[in-house]
Amino acid sequence: MVKCAALLAWVVGCGFHPGGPSSLGGDAGAPDARDAGGEPDAVDAGVTESCAARWLDGSVRFSAPVQLVTTIINNYNDDPFVTADQLVLYFNASGGASEDVYAATRASTGDAFGTPVIVPSLSSAADDSKVSITRDGLDAVIASELSGSAGGALDIWEATRAATDDPFGTWTQANLMNVNSAGNDFDPAISADGQHLYFAPPVDGTQHIVVAARNANGRFAAPAAIPALIDAADDPDADPTPSRDELVLVFSSLRTGPGVPMGRNMWYATRATTTAAFSVPVLVPDVNTDSSDGGPYLSDDSCTLYFASDRADSAILLWAAAVM
Repeated sequence: MVKCAALLAWVVGCGFHPGGPSSLGGDAGAPDARDAGGEPDAVDAGVTESCAARWLDGSVRFSAPVQLVTTIINNYNDDPFVTADQLVLYFNASGGASEDVYAATRASTGDAFGTPVIVPSLSSAADDSKVSITRDGLDAVIASELSGSAGGALDIWEATRAATDDPFGTWTQANLMNVNSAGNDFDPAISADGQHLYFAPPVDGTQHIVVAARNANGRFAAPAAIPALIDAADDPDADPTPSRDELVLVFSSLRTGPGVPMGRNMWYATRATTTAAFSVPVLVPDVNTDSSDGGPYLSDDSCTLYFASDRADSAILLWAAAVM
């Protein structure tokens, strides 16, 4: 678990940062997310418009969540990220001296994920937390305590690779100097096209979701707040995950209200275009409990919600729920 400076960050930003294998390449034992042609198996034609429409019109409903990985690493599997074809599941766990990024694979979406393995190029001797990768699989961002951080103990770093069967290269903050703050910077989520970076730093002591746009030179501009997402009671938000078209944003929050389960829950907001303001957030239906539910990731086709929860017992486990 990544160490945090305040209880707030631990609850939202840190505690959950708030089959058979596919072809292997790059990292020894690390899965590759692509087919032989280098393209995601789930291409544009595979997007299920009905799922996206249900999010946008507020009619989205979910089947009962199912647990994903049966191999639990120190009772802590968190921050899921799934490739576009949904055959590779990345997550962070504390399996040894530090928190690292693991991956599990499956041969088809109807199969269970296999035994997870550490991904060497996405892990270090420091604590490495949430990872997020562009849809083409070539650009990754991570929250890490790597030495040389520009700001607080936990900063955002970026690494790239030329092909999906290569390991990711050296982690750098060259494009992130306007992004990382003097404090901890939690929960990075890069957009499918790599042009926007969502994350959840403490703002005046409370975590809120912000977004930074990439300039033509490749560097991200200073992040901007998303006013529509800020709770009137100033309760903290974390773990942002945009849909592929960035019209839906799912996140976790400690906000309260009538009918809101106890603890951390998952919420979402929508917008008609990427230049429009987001709607007032509403609870994701069917999936929240009085346990801690968060770390959401929305699949490429918007039809599956992956998340972390301790609903089964004291262990933090990975779950998935399908849009009905």
